[in-house]
Amino acid sequence: MPLQRDMLPLRCPLQSVTPIKKYLSRALTCRAISIGQLGDYEQQKSLLLHALAFDVFAFPPDHPTVASTLCNVAGAFGQLGDHEQQKSLLQRALAIEEAALSPSHPMIAATLLNLALSFGQLGDREQQKLLLLRALTIYEHAFSPDHPTIAVTLDHLADALGRLGDYDLQKTVLELALAVKERVFSPDHQTLAATLGTLSV
Repeated sequence: MPLQRDMLPLRCPLQSVTPIKKYLSRALTCRAISIGQLGDYEQQKSLLLHALAFDVFAFPPDHPTVASTLCNVAGAFGQLGDHEQQKSLLQRALAIEEAALSPSHPMIAATLLNLALSFGQLGDREQQKLLLLRALTIYEHAFSPDHPTIAVTLDHLADALGRLGDYDLQKTVLELALAVKERVFSPDHQTLAATLGTLSV
């Protein structure tokens, strides 16, 4: 007996597949963030890799959304201690962002900051310092002088300088970070105490 028309398999047009892929990517990313907050970084990594596969299908390869998901995947690898893979993914993300966004875009600074931390974990403190300086320059252009992100970047820069043995400059940078924090946080905030503690050493 010939197949009736209503029994034939339905075919979804390509243009309707793409929004579905985008939705699935967002849903997987949100789920991965929740899983990561629970400490299950292996499952987080798996979900984010699936989200990345959907993004690569739904967007051009140089789209900032792909870069954003690459950064998320890199973060999961970093939490699992695979800093080499983390670094590689962040470098891919940075290349996309630098091609697609303006040089002073905060998204580039955030990737530079995370890439700097991965270099630090791998023991390359000089490269860590250089990347942090680049990130700081962008943040200072994009944000007000008392933005908390600037204080965080200064903290990381001070840590890199200390590990490189440049203690005088480390102290100067910590004092800059402290000045920002004193304008932003209450006097009993723990981040103020942390900076004061480092300065007292």
